[in-house]
Amino acid sequence: MKFANIRQGVLALACIVPLCLVSAFGQTVTVSPTALSFGNQVLGTSSPVKKVTLKNGQTTAITIGSIISSLADFTRSSSCPTTLAAGSNCTISVSFTPAALGLRTATLTITDSGSNSPQTVALSGTGVAAVTATPSSLSFGNQAVGLKSPAATVTVTNNQAKNLSISSITTNLPDYTISTTCPLKPKTLSGGASCTISVFFTPAASGTRAATLTISDNASVSPTVSLTGTGASGALLSIAVTPANPSFALGTTQQLKATGTYSDGSTQDLTNTVTWDTTDHTIAMVNAQGLATSVAAGSTTVTAASGSIRGTTTLTVTPATLVSIAVTPAIPSDPLGTTQQFTATGTFRHNHGRYHQQCDELTRIGDNRRHRINEDIGGLRFNYCQHNVDSYRGGAGFDRGNSRDSLNCTGHNPAIHGYGYLHGQQHTGSDFDCNLGIRRDLDGNNQ
Repeated sequence: MKFANIRQGVLALACIVPLCLVSAFGQTVTVSPTALSFGNQVLGTSSPVKKVTLKNGQTTAITIGSIISSLADFTRSSSCPTTLAAGSNCTISVSFTPAALGLRTATLTITDSGSNSPQTVALSGTGVAAVTATPSSLSFGNQAVGLKSPAATVTVTNNQAKNLSISSITTNLPDYTISTTCPLKPKTLSGGASCTISVFFTPAASGTRAATLTISDNASVSPTVSLTGTGASGALLSIAVTPANPSFALGTTQQLKATGTYSDGSTQDLTNTVTWDTTDHTIAMVNAQGLATSVAAGSTTVTAASGSIRGTTTLTVTPATLVSIAVTPAIPSDPLGTTQQFTATGTFRHNHGRYHQQCDELTRIGDNRRHRINEDIGGLRFNYCQHNVDSYRGGAGFDRGNSRDSLNCTGHNPAIHGYGYLHGQQHTGSDFDCNLGIRRDLDGNNQ
């Protein structure tokens, strides 16, 4: 019996001790959440309040001694009493008022009579200016005297919740000029919104040219941007056009770059300041930014000129590129012993515009002459492709014709279809056919 009693006592302890441990660990004082992040906050202004809950998980009341923040940027208020009853909770409110720019961190500490005192909450926030301009400096490097640089961009951001009034955007040196999307007084920039300023450098003299861009507004700060650049006095010796002798497909574009070399050994990107041209506008054309647009297959010389200095390269436009071939019907289902006609549609990448040599000759059906279209595309041979032309001049070719995006090609020899105008009268596909010895041409607008 004694042995039995001892075993019973041991068993009783085995059950009671774990329960005591759980109870002891469960009786703690907690805070939730354990961290608060306030994000960006305008310097000297107060953030919305964030709250922390203090809970007494013990079976007895606790006495709260203090609730403090380690940094004055974070202020607190509390509903917590001096004595917090068992099982009760209270709220601590925290706000962030940055006293300096950049990341600000602190710790909220609650000291009490709880078994796990003190409890802590990590606090963080970033002080930002009411208005910012980024980047804070621009460097234009070497720029030929009298030549305007490409634009450099500054982004202005209103970090406030309220609208911003910008009275002026100026530079203190005429070498630097601007254009902007920023609204000027009486218009305003909405809270949290951004706008841009494009800055250009046209040195009036050689040497270092420094200035300041100032954005004047009604906020607590008017941001500035430092501007630097160097006027290059060397004479322009040559212009190089790159890439050299490029080749690109009809219906696509090619970006060109013009680089100037000066007598002092410096180089300068002149892409946006030179005058671009081609010797044959029926092959390709180049806009003011050096973007070449294909017109027809062939080669032409591109020229980039600044005064009497010129640079050239040969531009080659290759025939239109076959983009895809679609076979229809896509998923046919046919009884055994029957036949199924398939159609292959080839889609080309090309543009519309003038056609200079569409047909070997243009004939009427009445002349009892028809021309087949035989073309090898991707290893497949297509006969009789549909090609629609809005108008033609007559004679040996069309003038100002427009073509569809694709040629609908089949292998079972259908008639050629189309419509056009001959001597002012409209004619359908039954009136004429022609051999499409096509030079696909464009006026710069994609089909």
